[in-house]
Amino acid sequence: MGRKNKTYHHRPWSPVNQGERINYRLGFLYILTFVAFVVIAAKLFFLQVMNHSYYLDKAKKNAENRRELPARRGTISIAREGILAKDILNYSIALSAKRLRNRQKVIKELVSTLHLR
Repeated sequence: MGRKNKTYHHRPWSPVNQGERINYRLGFLYILTFVAFVVIAAKLFFLQVMNHSYYLDKAKKNAENRRELPARRGTISIAREGILAKDILNYSIALSAKRLRNRQKVIKELVSTLHLR
């Protein structure tokens, strides 16, 4: 008796099965992308909603920075010719119109404090 060849009703290398494998791979990729999106959205929600007060305080401290100014240096002079360099005290003030509640009051206080009139 000769060997009888096995007949496969289902060939793993057939084009139909390859298409199914691609569909499974694409489905897995879609699920993986969706899960990654959900993780990123959850992290953004946690940062923006749950930690809102923490980052608001941090932003306020960043905007309202206080620091000590160094002392004046003095005048550099040459013996015969006089003053070569002189240190002039200068201030720069910036106001945000959005943050001012009572503009006229602030302007009056700045004028009187800086002796502008």
